[in-house]
Amino acid sequence: MSRRLLRQFARAVGAASCLLLLSGCRDEYKFYGIPLNPMVTAPIEPLVRDDSSRFSIGAERGRASLVFFGYTNCPDICPTTLADWQRVKAALGSAALFVNFVFVTIDPETDTPEVVERYLAKFDTAFVGLTGTPEQVASVATAFGVTATAEGTLSSGHTAMAHPSRVYLVDPRGRIRFVFPPGLRPEEIAEDVRHVL
Repeated sequence: MSRRLLRQFARAVGAASCLLLLSGCRDEYKFYGIPLNPMVTAPIEPLVRDDSSRFSIGAERGRASLVFFGYTNCPDICPTTLADWQRVKAALGSAALFVNFVFVTIDPETDTPEVVERYLAKFDTAFVGLTGTPEQVASVATAFGVTATAEGTLSSGHTAMAHPSRVYLVDPRGRIRFVFPPGLRPEEIAEDVRHVL
């Protein structure tokens, strides 16, 4: 084999080796959240925002949304989730500008826009709080597969509500893509959010 052919062969082998190495470095990202299969479109029915304007989760485009269903008198799950969202937002850095953090009340008869606004202000004034009539809230909750029921009375005298503790991720095309169960670290949730933006 001539020197010229040997050089060409060596270059070809070298290029193939580089491609193999690069393909090994490009493993597909593995999401921490549980994927919804099939994906469904988030509801477009608008609810009342904490500033009394209207907001539709499913109509948002170009922004992802983290969605949680809770209530302002919740003694444990809700404040913990919102505190975690503070850390998610910090972990996202500038990418947080393209994410809605949406808290939907499951107790609309108690949680008026003013009540929700005061509650969320303890965590982050940019978080979106939503309420509405019981029928409107139930319609949106059902679209996410969420049910909530009254379950006794809290020590504060308010009604205790049984509700799920999971968080939903709606992608920038308005599709409910992932469910985050309790126990995930905020940094893991932030990483999943980055990968759908």
